Amino acid sequence: MPEIRPSSDIRNKYNEISDFCHENSEPVYITRNRKGDLAVMSIATYEKLVGKFELYQLLDEGIKAKEENKVRPFHEAIEDIGRSECVSFHHNKTRRRRLTTDDGEIGTIYCEKLSLHSDKESFH
Repeated sequence: MPEIRPSSDIRNKYNEISDFCHENSEPVYITRNRKGDLAVMSIATYEKLVGKFELYQLLDEGIKAKEENKVRPFHEAIEDIGRSECVSFHHNKTRRRRLTTDDGEIGTIYCEKLSLHSDKESFH
């Protein structure tokens, strides 16, 4: 059952709301004038929710690419990595590798663990 609180509890019972959010990994719904207004949650719960949303977006992109026949065998993509400059960046514990060639960006690889090597340097 969801935890529903009036807006006055944010001011008067902040610690209680914070403890609930951290202990239960659930949001607290805040009402204003007896109508739903806000959902308050811990940072950990928020990051988990955002991570799921990003995963769903990636899955949608993959499904769309498959439907539009814009996919190719994995080994071909990996071969291109050897001829490409790779830029690595992290977000929410997922590694993203942006692959580029002289002609422009050819795509992005999302993974939990991947070791890439190019002529210039190695990425882990």
